[in-house]
Amino acid sequence: MAFDFNQTYIFIKIVECGSISNAARNLNMPKATISRKLAQLEESLAIQLVKRTTRKLTLTDAGQSYFQKCQPIMQEMLEANRFVSQLQDEPQGMLRITAPINFADRFLGDIVVDFLRHYPKIQVDMSLSDRLFDLIESNIDLAFRVGKLNDSTYIARRLGGTQQFVVASPDYLQQHGTPKEPKELEAHNVVGYSGSYRSIQFTNQDNHQQTVNVAGRLCVNHLSLMHLACVSGLGISILPTFLCHQDLVDGRLVRILEDWHWNFGDIYAIYPGQRHLSNNVRVFLDFVIERLAEQPWLPKET
Repeated sequence: MAFDFNQTYIFIKIVECGSISNAARNLNMPKATISRKLAQLEESLAIQLVKRTTRKLTLTDAGQSYFQKCQPIMQEMLEANRFVSQLQDEPQGMLRITAPINFADRFLGDIVVDFLRHYPKIQVDMSLSDRLFDLIESNIDLAFRVGKLNDSTYIARRLGGTQQFVVASPDYLQQHGTPKEPKELEAHNVVGYSGSYRSIQFTNQDNHQQTVNVAGRLCVNHLSLMHLACVSGLGISILPTFLCHQDLVDGRLVRILEDWHWNFGDIYAIYPGQRHLSNNVRVFLDFVIERLAEQPWLPKET
């Protein structure tokens, strides 16, 4: 027996909207048409799905089971239709992005400019901030995050791993001594990132762990200022390799505690949890993934 899936779709909308009248308004169809389609569906299935009264609409047990089975399937079909139709459209319109300041400065600027050259009908509104925005509340399409992800409601694409080194200037180490193990950091001035790593768990190659509570005179939510303070001899810091690698090569900074590491996290592109991406986000994410495939934030092998 052939079924009219439009009838099933109308049934689902009746249940979602709570009444035939509301479904008719939602679908911009006559109420009589909605009622007729529902009756035709029940006739084709040979079972009552809905109990009708003058005051309310109630599902039968069969109607409840049918709704629970059909709703996710219908949603998949609608999303598949939207997704395929987007593939035929030239990307256009606004794309809203946010990214950490230092990461964007070093790795995203050229990518965004080239992307706009390739897609002349797209506009980009890019907010550079180390603040962790609520993407839905802030109407942001795509965000870049560095570190550990805490919000599982977003979909995340991992762009690569990170490396963080414990570093200090030669002058600082000459004046205050060089820590030989993580616990000794508690006696030092540690330049930290606001809201992060006040308590750090280090692990060595033998899987021994040390949890260290650190403190310092400067705590700031900007990696460049952390880097400046560390190079200036204010204290010890934990910096990503893309900020401190050249300083290590030139001798402005010294790496310490090389046998110990800590799990800082990775680099991600995240977006709200709809099943399919909008066309703009999809093409931009593909563009970024291709350009960052070599993980330029990691030091090159020599």
